[in-house]
Amino acid sequence: KVEIRCATEGASIYYTTDGTDPTDQSTLYTDSIPVFETTTIKAIAYKDGENSAIASVTLTFRKAANIAELKTFESKTEDIILTLNNVQVFYVNNKDMYVGDATGALDMYNLGLNYTAGQILNGTAIVKYEVYNNSPEITSFEPVGELTVTDGTPTPVEVSGSAVTLEDNVCQLVKVTGPYTVDETSTTATYIDGLLCYNKFGIEEPAYDTSKLYVATGIVIPYRGASELALISVEEAPSVVPGDVDGQDGVT
Repeated sequence: KVEIRCATEGASIYYTTDGTDPTDQSTLYTDSIPVFETTTIKAIAYKDGENSAIASVTLTFRKAANIAELKTFESKTEDIILTLNNVQVFYVNNKDMYVGDATGALDMYNLGLNYTAGQILNGTAIVKYEVYNNSPEITSFEPVGELTVTDGTPTPVEVSGSAVTLEDNVCQLVKVTGPYTVDETSTTATYIDGLLCYNKFGIEEPAYDTSKLYVATGIVIPYRGASELALISVEEAPSVVPGDVDGQDGVT
């Protein structure tokens, strides 16, 4: 929001936002001017038939058409206009809100937003972005007008544990299926399909058995420069049993 002030008490201020020089026939200034894109504002003051010189300022905003483009910015203090194009909420807890679009994912951290898992956001917002300990985060979020919010169901990307990387999957919702194993050097470290898992959100875990397969769904987060899965759910995988009389395999 841009405020215009005049040192001469009682003067009337007129302004333009299209780059043209203002006159006393331009828009009368009565309140701060909201600006959501690169804009040049010019203003002039009138009183008793006298006028001031023209004051001018250009405000430049950087824009990101999607999450991948937002991640090319490095400044954590700069306002960036982000287009939300089918950005889905993957998971929400007390501080983290993991979201993603077709180009990538990130954490909207500690913003106190009231969106719920599965909702899909469309519209525009002014945001601040930074990378903290290898985690991409939006740290400030101000919608430009009303966002369109629709309900949906978050669908995890099914991948193998060995294929998960920070570069490709950080903050994404993924699902892996495989055996449960432990690190010989740390019996408290849980691995499913070779991917380190962490009970970040305090879910109820099963009694793991190294002879069984498990299905784990969660958010990929950084850990010491590598990937780990912050568990949202984990359960024993269905097991295939011999076929019935018509020769078809059954599932238990």
